[in-house]
Amino acid sequence: MATEDRAPWEVIRAAADRLEKLALEASPGPWEIEYTYSGKTPQAVFRMDPDYPDDPDFSLSLGAMEAPADNEWIATLSPAVAEPLVAWLRATASWAKRECGMCSSEAAGVSFVSNKYRQPLELSHKILGEQP
Repeated sequence: MATEDRAPWEVIRAAADRLEKLALEASPGPWEIEYTYSGKTPQAVFRMDPDYPDDPDFSLSLGAMEAPADNEWIATLSPAVAEPLVAWLRATASWAKRECGMCSSEAAGVSFVSNKYRQPLELSHKILGEQP
């Protein structure tokens, strides 16, 4: 379904569904920041078994990224963040649908763009890899 054929709350709900699916398929959090042997470059690491924190067979590392902030970003936005974000997106979609009522997708889109749902809708388009 094309973006313009959906009501804004449908776009927001689709983003929540995609985020939830990705989080369930990814290595769960928490991810940690660990420094490479040089002690200078951070890397994001997921510990599969906390009983073996130093055993590479029980951890998953993304390796050192070109920009150190990349690893910090990945560790911060691990799949553990998805649950509250998905809940927020779904609640926002429900509120939006109730506020708009049974208006058409076209009418809903016009009114949504200029009100309080602009940021959740923009975030949803980014999660879905779509242009608003």
